[in-house]
Amino acid sequence: MARKEHPFYCCYLIQSKKKASSRSLYIGSTPNPIRRLRQHNGEIQGGAWKTRNGRPWIVLCLVHGFPNKISALQFEWIWQHPNISRHTKDKEAKINKTPSLSNSLVALQQIVSCNGWNRWPLEITFFSQHAFEKWKAISKGNTSVKFTMKEEELMDFYHKASEMESTKPQSENNMTRKSICDICLCEVHERDSLLHCLYDDCDMTSHTTCLAVHFLENENQILPIVGRCIQCLRFLQWSKLIQSIQMLEMNVNDHENDMTDQE
Repeated sequence: MARKEHPFYCCYLIQSKKKASSRSLYIGSTPNPIRRLRQHNGEIQGGAWKTRNGRPWIVLCLVHGFPNKISALQFEWIWQHPNISRHTKDKEAKINKTPSLSNSLVALQQIVSCNGWNRWPLEITFFSQHAFEKWKAISKGNTSVKFTMKEEELMDFYHKASEMESTKPQSENNMTRKSICDICLCEVHERDSLLHCLYDDCDMTSHTTCLAVHFLENENQILPIVGRCIQCLRFLQWSKLIQSIQMLEMNVNDHENDMTDQE
């Protein structure tokens, strides 16, 4: 059985409430920031050894919108090593190697603004007003990434965000309701690879290749990341569209296996 992906992945910046030194900050990634923070604070088993002496820790901000674990890990490594990453090492504004909140946020600003990562539908959510004010001063509004300051608890935010990121499998009837592709207007067949809008109130149906070309319009790229539905105009993540198809196939296979067992 295929391993189920978590619906939510993020990179995080945490700060020690105990130490005011170069070791008072830590960058990591996780599918569950609540559990990870508890690990760093020693409440449950786990957590990086580097954070043991700085307990307790608080979350300053989360970067989220990653489609899978690999992309979050890649972003984490770049954020931890901005001076040697090919994405940021050639930037005109060099990042001071001394760990500090300002330097961490400068690195974050450079990463989300560089070619490649600026195509991703990432968001930055702050839980510290001090860090949020520093970010606004550093970014000066010159960033395409969405950033907000949340007054709510981290737990409330995580539950809402992970629920929104979850891809719900569409019913088999819902996936075969149209006879033409909404982009090329050609007839679709049972054997065709098709994608459908993830929103229940939209019945967009498209060939996979047609939607990929539509998402990549005016972009010199090979793989789509995000684009607007041709019908309802809402943003759709490519990875979520593919995941929806995979979930449907898994449900169909499980149903067929159950029927075979009953026979």
